[in-house]
Amino acid sequence: MEYPITKVEQEFFKRTFKLAERYKEFDYDVTFLINCLYGIIIVAQSNFYSSLAFKFGKNIEGVNYKKNGEEVELRNVKLRHLLTIFRNSLAHFGDMREGENYGRDNIKFESTPLNEIGKIKFKNKSGKAEIEFNSSKSLFLFIEELEKLFKDKRIIY
Repeated sequence: MEYPITKVEQEFFKRTFKLAERYKEFDYDVTFLINCLYGIIIVAQSNFYSSLAFKFGKNIEGVNYKKNGEEVELRNVKLRHLLTIFRNSLAHFGDMREGENYGRDNIKFESTPLNEIGKIKFKNKSGKAEIEFNSSKSLFLFIEELEKLFKDKRIIY
């Protein structure tokens, strides 16, 4: 399949995936990885989101996906759906147009005993779908798998 993507956008993806590999070098590794993930999502969404109808294809240790409160294997979820959850959780985070608590829990962080970010949970605005990462490593492994998918589908070369 051909994806409507420019050389500049391909280069952006390549550089972002390369940067993500260095997450351990940063004091704020979770923040860094979330920023990498959102960069990838926004560029993909603006160009070829509708083409990402294929399944993620792999389960990743430390990454849990739930739909309507029930565990679903990550490998069986369409990539477009996963990326939409991330995008919507950020876009509606703290959005109080529909009530004081609306959007407050779209992104949830749990701290470790050392007061670092441990778990990260992303929920869509309806709260029916959520993705939880148990560590920065599991978040990195998800991004790494995205890179493999993008290469496999020839989104990046």
